[in-house]
Amino acid sequence: MAAHLSAFVGSFVALAVLGPLVVWLIRREVDGFSERHAREALNFNLTILLLLVAGVVASLVTFGLALLVVVPLGLAVAVFWIVVTILAAVRASEGRDYQYPLTIRFVS
Repeated sequence: MAAHLSAFVGSFVALAVLGPLVVWLIRREVDGFSERHAREALNFNLTILLLLVAGVVASLVTFGLALLVVVPLGLAVAVFWIVVTILAAVRASEGRDYQYPLTIRFVS
């Protein structure tokens, strides 16, 4: 659960990847359940970071014109991020596995 919720703490300084990464590095050899959840949280937050970078690059390349699409899409992604992160934390607290939807598996 800490891996999922630590993304909220990290998001305040634009480093939502940091919390899940630390939990994954610490727990990957110790506990399979924690490792799976931390890896899922890490992969999901890396995917969101990639989308953020792509939106910034698209906005810069088009001299701001892409903001007409990037801003509404970014708001939708932010709401999606909050909802599925909370859902993942709840599943972890119940002792159940969870896979984030629409996630690129960077770390396996």
